[in-house]
Amino acid sequence: VTNLDVSSKNIADLTGIEGFIALTDLDCNSNQLTGLDLSNNIALTELFCNDNLLTSLDVSNNTELTSLVCKSNQLTSLDVSNSILLNILECNSNILTSLDVSNNAALTYLSCQNNQLTSLDVSDNNALLTLTCQNNQLTNLDVSNNNALSTLSCSDNQLTNLDVNNNLALTELFCAANQLTSLDVSNNTELTSLVCKSNQLTSLDVSNSILLNILECNSNILTSLDVSNNAALTYLSCQNNQLTSLDLSQNPALTRFFCNNNQLTSLDVRNGNNTNITTFNATTNPDLTCIFVDDISYSTINWTDIDPASTFLEDETECDALFTAIPDSNFEQALIDLGIDTNPTIDGQVLTADIEGVTNLDVSSKNIADL
Repeated sequence: VTNLDVSSKNIADLTGIEGFIALTDLDCNSNQLTGLDLSNNIALTELFCNDNLLTSLDVSNNTELTSLVCKSNQLTSLDVSNSILLNILECNSNILTSLDVSNNAALTYLSCQNNQLTSLDVSDNNALLTLTCQNNQLTNLDVSNNNALSTLSCSDNQLTNLDVNNNLALTELFCAANQLTSLDVSNNTELTSLVCKSNQLTSLDVSNSILLNILECNSNILTSLDVSNNAALTYLSCQNNQLTSLDLSQNPALTRFFCNNNQLTSLDVRNGNNTNITTFNATTNPDLTCIFVDDISYSTINWTDIDPASTFLEDETECDALFTAIPDSNFEQALIDLGIDTNPTIDGQVLTADIEGVTNLDVSSKNIADL
């Protein structure tokens, strides 16, 4: 027998498996196994033992292994030191605190997320194409030797730095929920997905990532964001930052957009394809009065997640007509104190709608030089 599939059979003990000396493929996933001794099965190339109750797994005798899927167990130890041909390793959703893959130079796919890893050394895994190590306790991750890496997912760790300058083949980068204060993706021109939300980023340059399709940079400390070179962008989530202006006129492929909870005073969505945008949220931007769009009627009907003070307009002239200039700051402060200027920030102007109905005005003794 070279192939054996005993998955989902409620098996608690595989004693006797040692007699299957010709076995190359074993699938025993979704059982009740608490132990698994495969030391005699030296011909084994593929092992699927996921979704069991294993606490340890030693495949040091299985030197021909190319695929090992042992995820969703209770593993606290895993020995793959002699599996030099190992191409695929899925050991995610266990209780591993350490993982040694230094001898697995053939590894192209490593999935070790949802463990308790505090460190991970992949410096010898030059063939690695996919690395998913999110939801661990990593404080450092060096991927400088992984030049072939296409997908990197390291979200939900404790990383303060992430250098991807050498990863020129990177197409997907997920590094959300870390402690990153900076992120340089200027060399990553093949990026199609970038999820760096919930960090401490103060700046983000995606100007060289012209293939970028998905960008989630929400919940950072960004004060500006330039997406003018990202014409392929379909999904942009930049809410919960400190952005004051945003120009999406060069993003005709956009379908979903979130910029809520910022400090926007300027938002231009005139990309020629507003009808593509099915999700739009610009709420909690109290100083955003003018949102420039392709078609006022369409946006008014379909984009309801805006602040009461925001208005959809098609050109700057319409926006200018909404305001009356108040160059004297003392005059404007007096209007604020009287509750006439509904914007509590001194900005040299007032909504015309706030003042055109005023019949009585007392601004005496306010040190005003210009009315």
